[in-house]
Amino acid sequence: MSDIYMLEDTDPEWSKAWGHFPDPAMWNDIYKESLQYMGTIANTAYSGKPGECHYYHEFRHRAVPGSNERRYWKVAASLDWNPESTTAIAH
Repeated sequence: MSDIYMLEDTDPEWSKAWGHFPDPAMWNDIYKESLQYMGTIANTAYSGKPGECHYYHEFRHRAVPGSNERRYWKVAASLDWNPESTTAIAH
């Protein structure tokens, strides 16, 4: 099993990961739910191809506004990001 890393909000990668979403809160007023960062994991299918990311930031929403459906996203980390060069915490 691979480690799960937690980005700190001071890491520049934090704003890049959340910046993937036009509305990072995605607040659902009916269910009182918002988008949640779940952690960062290694790309276990990494093959070394140019442009392929080493890590993914995982997000979930329990009730996406409009559809109220549960949804998960894997957002590719910056190509030069790795947990050893940041303040990410392994869990």
